[in-house]
Amino acid sequence: MTRTTSILLDLLRFSAALTVVGGHLTQPFFSTGWPDLTIYAVSAVSVFFVLSGFVISFVTEAKETNVVDYAAARISRLYSVLVPAIVLSGLVLIVAVRLNPQLVAPWSGASSSLAFIRHHPSVKFLFASALSLCFLNCIHSLKICPGVDSPVWSLSFEAAYYTLFAILIFTRGHKRYFLFALCCLLFGSPMIRLMPVWFVGAGLHRWIRSMQIGKRSYPLLGITSLSTVMLFILFWTRFHVWDDGPHSHLVYRILHGAGPSIDAAIFYYWGAATALLILGASQFDHSLGKVLIPLEKPIRWAANHTFSIYLFHFPLLILIYAVTHYDRSSSLAKCAAFVAVLLLCGLLSKISEERKRWWRRVIYGWLNRAGVGNDSLAKRDSIEFRPV
Repeated sequence: MTRTTSILLDLLRFSAALTVVGGHLTQPFFSTGWPDLTIYAVSAVSVFFVLSGFVISFVTEAKETNVVDYAAARISRLYSVLVPAIVLSGLVLIVAVRLNPQLVAPWSGASSSLAFIRHHPSVKFLFASALSLCFLNCIHSLKICPGVDSPVWSLSFEAAYYTLFAILIFTRGHKRYFLFALCCLLFGSPMIRLMPVWFVGAGLHRWIRSMQIGKRSYPLLGITSLSTVMLFILFWTRFHVWDDGPHSHLVYRILHGAGPSIDAAIFYYWGAATALLILGASQFDHSLGKVLIPLEKPIRWAANHTFSIYLFHFPLLILIYAVTHYDRSSSLAKCAAFVAVLLLCGLLSKISEERKRWWRRVIYGWLNRAGVGNDSLAKRDSIEFRPV
């Protein structure tokens, strides 16, 4: 991966995180007078999936070349933000239930699919947290998130794709196919339905790498890819209206899945657009580098807070409104809430994303005690790798 491509991925990652926050801010919980743009928040998750597949394919070749390194890096990456996010979500739920119970009723109320925890928000929170920590909160038709942190749903998908990719990379023979099929049965159809969006990122990395090894670029391919991205943007409204319109049962089942994959067609749409954007940009690496490399430091700094922004923003939006009851019709108040959320996410990243090194040491320690790891691995520097 070239330096320019790496910076571009960070820029896309941060832009997608801002889109998620902005989309959720327009929901009726936090805003009136603005159109509900939640669909753009959903679309941005497909961008994360493509970027994740691309980066994971890269790191398994450049750094995480054995299963122990890979497992420690992936678990520490997820837990470093997930654990603080669950704690934050629980605290916000406690505060919001006291200050504005109607606001958090959709998350603190009964669950029709889990009758045994009905009317017990604390039990529901603990149960959802346990499932989330095991990344089983969205298997099959489940979609259970701890407290008020709805975005946690996508982490179970990420963990599933990390696992499936590891099976393909680190196992051989019949064992590979058996484990892959077994995991697919465990994860269920929603995760399998969205899996190509993630894996297209991994395949894209391999394709671009093969071109870069040959030190060749294809300007016509780049122009065609970027032009197609423009068509995706121009025809998005029409596609969304068509996708959201009435269909026969068969067409609906093809376009839409169950649970979190209900917007499967949108994931494919923006996943394809993201892949084409990266492919097109890679063919103009030198020219694009003249623009992006001078901006590398601020882009890297912003991208380092992306995961925190993604997982912390929704509980913080709820907390801010529950405490301040700002005027939801005021554009100034909503913009102030947006900025406040970003600032708070930046502060919270000090105890989340910036603690990845500590988490990785802990994970290595667990693996060593289990007889899986290597003592020397625990001594390695685990700062996030930045390709150049």
